[in-house]
Amino acid sequence: MALQGLAQFGNVPLDALVSATYTHSHGISPGVCNYVVKLGTPITIGGDLRFAFGAKQVTFRDCRADLANLEVTGDGHHWQVQILDRRWKWRFGEINGFYNRRDDRKNVIERSEKTPQELATLLLEAMGESGVDVTPLPNDPRPLMEWVSANPAEELARLCEELGCRIVLHLDNKVRLHRIGVGKQLAGIVPSVTMSSGRGIDPAEKPDTIKVIGAPTLFQANLVMEAVGLDLDGSIKKIDDLSYKPSTGWERRAGIGFADLLNDTEKRERAINTIFRWYRPKLSETDPLIIEKFDLTVTDLEQILPLFSDQVETYTDIKTNRKRQKPAEVSGIFYRHGIPPQGHTNTEGNEQWTNGFTILGDIGIVEFPVRVRKQQFASGSLPFDYPEADLILRTSFFVRKNLDSGEYHRISFTLTTPPPLFGTGPEIVDKQDEIQLQAWQQEFSTPWLDNRLLDDLESKLKHYADAALVKHQLTDSGEDNFAGIVPTDLDGAIQQVTYSVGPDGAETLVGRNREPNPFYPSFKDRRRAEQSKQVAKEARKGEKESIRIRYEQKGVRV
Repeated sequence: MALQGLAQFGNVPLDALVSATYTHSHGISPGVCNYVVKLGTPITIGGDLRFAFGAKQVTFRDCRADLANLEVTGDGHHWQVQILDRRWKWRFGEINGFYNRRDDRKNVIERSEKTPQELATLLLEAMGESGVDVTPLPNDPRPLMEWVSANPAEELARLCEELGCRIVLHLDNKVRLHRIGVGKQLAGIVPSVTMSSGRGIDPAEKPDTIKVIGAPTLFQANLVMEAVGLDLDGSIKKIDDLSYKPSTGWERRAGIGFADLLNDTEKRERAINTIFRWYRPKLSETDPLIIEKFDLTVTDLEQILPLFSDQVETYTDIKTNRKRQKPAEVSGIFYRHGIPPQGHTNTEGNEQWTNGFTILGDIGIVEFPVRVRKQQFASGSLPFDYPEADLILRTSFFVRKNLDSGEYHRISFTLTTPPPLFGTGPEIVDKQDEIQLQAWQQEFSTPWLDNRLLDDLESKLKHYADAALVKHQLTDSGEDNFAGIVPTDLDGAIQQVTYSVGPDGAETLVGRNREPNPFYPSFKDRRRAEQSKQVAKEARKGEKESIRIRYEQKGVRV
């Protein structure tokens, strides 16, 4: 019986065709045609795949035969050939780059900055695709992208997925990006005969809320410090609580170099190394750090460990003309150690310490190269006493809300999904690599400032929440099965079209916000397979690196 419609691959003779079915879908995986021909038919390796019915036809360029199996049925022996559309080439390719790099404070390094649309253009060019409209991608986020001999198509799929878009190969052989769910209605397709039709809704499994989280908030504050020392048991205590504190206190002993500890080497060594050289932030229930703007109260040093060695505020490096974080500062009232022009006097007011210091961040200690204390007239045999200095540290740190859970304060955005709600927990979108709230107080009496508006953090969080919501939205969906070959282009809503030619005739099955072909893997399943390949590739790279390190540790270069 003559076929109603035709399908031809390359130079395969038309009279050799038994049947052909091709499914055209979203994404980077190639569409697959099951092409059945008579046994003995010479198979073309590559060429165009064409479906036609009367005056209507669709052509898919640069396809490739991937697999051929012998099929035995009641109708005889046939070759079943699997043909891939031109997206098979996207399995190959390479791109390198590290864009939207962050400095230590999650700020984008200016020279590495690329918008999502610029990133997509780079990836498409690496895939050999030019002139692609990338405007459906939102352009406000600055996603971190590190590509090391990465596959451009997979990276593009990841970028689009994060921002609520799909990659679509169109019937004109051009690639376009589309917002998920945005596109034409089935009523806009004008067929000759509709064989069957279905409409419905797709109630996706959804959470009640979507929560996008950023990195822990980076705070900068002025911290009053107290002198501490290393005790004999290895603990760090206020100097007046040390087990080897002299009966007359440290004020006089510091002035004479702890001479009365000459007979106890361990005590004297600890005193010389830590007394008036170690200071730490003074925090307690009675001396808390209160950050009213964020409803935080810090009463324990552990809540802000580790301390960092720089501030949130920046300056412009005149040598490189680049912004850098200001280094941490210590200021206060202290003895000048004979430094001119004032010489042997105490500082007046809040003067900055300029003789260097090191922040031992994990234990919250500021270590000075010399003893830092004040000088005052004494009433005894020595002319001066040397009490601890009045010091203030300005530096940055994270804040744990409490020590029981250890949870950090961080910025987040919670989007409630449309009803109905089912009492679920939130879906978490982790953007710690990209988004960080930073807050600082310049002086004790000045208000807290932050970068919420400066860096448009709320908008960035909302973009990621909106993109995550797309896959959970309740969408109107449907399918139409048309007689004949009805050229139908994909968009953000038309997600799948299957063209078939066989003994029973020619058909075109179109799905809107659904994938009606039950014999073809869904987009979700295809993405899972693509990501599994990527994970396996990364795992192999990691194992190779692990082997290299093990060998190099043994002195063998590989």
